[in-house]
Amino acid sequence: LAQLGKTKEALEYFDKALHQTKGYAKGWFAKGIVLYNIKQFDESRKSFEKASKLGIKRADKYLKEFDQKDD
Repeated sequence: LAQLGKTKEALEYFDKALHQTKGYAKGWFAKGIVLYNIKQFDESRKSFEKASKLGIKRADKYLKEFDQKDD
């Protein structure tokens, strides 16, 4: 959906899916990507943090980028 320009719908889908399955690591990561792409960096960071805690190593790349911006 996000790739089709339907960002709002994509985020609603992720919210619904993640509400039902909070441990869905790939969902948290994908939501983080969508939020990152629309420059909602605070929310994006939160999603990447959850994805990272659930074992998605690719999320760490984005978290490091956020940490560098904070310095």
